[in-house]
Amino acid sequence: MAKAAGQIIHVSQELGGKTLGAVLKQKLRVSWGEAEMRVFERRVAVHGNLCLDPARRLKTGDVVNLLDTPAAKPKEAKDLDIVYQDRDVVVVDKPAGIVSVREPRESKMSRERRERQPTLDELLTKRLSRPHDRGKTVFPVHRLDRDTSGLMIFARNAGAERELIRRFQAHDIDRVYAAVTRNGPPPRRTVNTLIVRDRGDGKRGSLKPGQSDERAQRAITHVQPSGDIGELGLVECRLETGRTHQIRIHLSELGHPICGDKLYGTGKEADPPPRQALHARFLGFAHPKTGQPLFFERDWPADLADWLYPNRQR
Repeated sequence: MAKAAGQIIHVSQELGGKTLGAVLKQKLRVSWGEAEMRVFERRVAVHGNLCLDPARRLKTGDVVNLLDTPAAKPKEAKDLDIVYQDRDVVVVDKPAGIVSVREPRESKMSRERRERQPTLDELLTKRLSRPHDRGKTVFPVHRLDRDTSGLMIFARNAGAERELIRRFQAHDIDRVYAAVTRNGPPPRRTVNTLIVRDRGDGKRGSLKPGQSDERAQRAITHVQPSGDIGELGLVECRLETGRTHQIRIHLSELGHPICGDKLYGTGKEADPPPRQALHARFLGFAHPKTGQPLFFERDWPADLADWLYPNRQR
């Protein structure tokens, strides 16, 4: 099979309307059997969600991700690490390899297809729902990338959802991410840029001085080096805004891409991590109903800790 590790396919007008299998066959220049096998091997995602249906019709603008390793088998609701819960909020330690929420265009997906690769909010709904519940029981108020692990908040009713979204928009939620970077740690600084969906090569990125785009969004990341391990840098990033891929973009543009990031870095390390080395380590916010300050922290999960500290005792 043709090598396409980490490759991204943007579905053009020419490709829109074709099946996923047909697009893979055309873009990878492989046989129908090879294209379908890539899908069945859990190595293709559409908009970050694993797709196991080679007959799925793609639309113009869809983004197809070709995974270099098979996606993990579906997580089960009972395995989720729920850090805190009450009637208004739930905080969960999201595992890597699972999408936070399903894309709106997939809302009518059959139950069978959903169960092949459930999203985090769907698993939480299954875990927290009671027999008399009707409709949604968790409401996402932010997201983490599929390959990013760590702390996430979900609201449990519409009132809490509105208040938490308001606080995210007002930058009143304290979020700190731990990352491992190439080329050592970057210097301490605040990165303040305007991020656009397409910087010219199909990837998100910051506008260069003198450029303008009315669709650009302000992105502010406070970068704090926290140490090094050989040629690798340990970094903490505090988010003031929460744009898509913000930390990954900013660290890459500083010349210190996150290890394992195949989109904004090379993804080629002598000792590569098991996945993107980015983890939502700390979360602090005031309870949306009572105002009580809440703080939560989770250290590196086992997969990244074993990679960083191979001789550690567990």
